Amino acid sequence: MLFFWFTGLECGYPGAPSFGRPHPVKESYRPGDAVSFTCAHGHSLQGPLQRVCLFNGTWAGQLPLCDRSLSSVDQQASSRQTLGLYPANKSIDGDPQSCTYTDKLRPRWIRVDMRKNQKVRAVAITVPPGIYSQGETVLLFR
Repeated sequence: MLFFWFTGLECGYPGAPSFGRPHPVKESYRPGDAVSFTCAHGHSLQGPLQRVCLFNGTWAGQLPLCDRSLSSVDQQASSRQTLGLYPANKSIDGDPQSCTYTDKLRPRWIRVDMRKNQKVRAVAITVPPGIYSQGETVLLFR
């Protein structure tokens, strides 16, 4: 009696977004292996954070995009009122560890002046867990 153990087909290179790369990089990947993606400095990841090798030898999901982030564009941010250590420009510096703080005066707002026309594909606003938020609205003006 013969027994066969099918572990699935291996996957090849998972691909890489322009200005980005997968981790880890190996010769081949086994079903269930996952790769994550990072972007070059000045770019931010848009889309899925990882892809998984499937048993049929293909990759699940699509490649993410590495898009130029606001931190690499000549721009200036302003706000109604902020605390001294948390100016409006901290909201667009590309550093996930920094932030801006607007006072309780209403309406609260932050304005970003990109100085030149830019093609904007997405606007991401991150409100950390534990921060009280009251229905913010994002308005884009040309």
